[in-house]
Amino acid sequence: IWWTIERKPRYFIMQVGVPCMLFLAVSYIQFFVDANAVPARATLAVIPVLIMRTMSNGIYKTIPTGSQSMWLDDVVTTSMFLCVLAAIQFCLVQYLRTAEKKL
Repeated sequence: IWWTIERKPRYFIMQVGVPCMLFLAVSYIQFFVDANAVPARATLAVIPVLIMRTMSNGIYKTIPTGSQSMWLDDVVTTSMFLCVLAAIQFCLVQYLRTAEKKL
């Protein structure tokens, strides 16, 4: 007799994967906001990073620890990395705009 055990990842996809992608999209919306709207762009750059960090903390409390790679960890880590890159891009644009005004 062979037993097949399958996990159905729907819960984690709906509770983690979809929100990660949505907040990642929110962080990239800042590229379409006027560069003069600094508070709006700063909000769109920082808030998704904080939300991703909070989500990853919640995930790491609920999933078991292990040495192997898990797709959920990869999704959250990649999303957070891309959000941080968007925030760095915001900082770079603001720095270059400030330097340009001084010239």
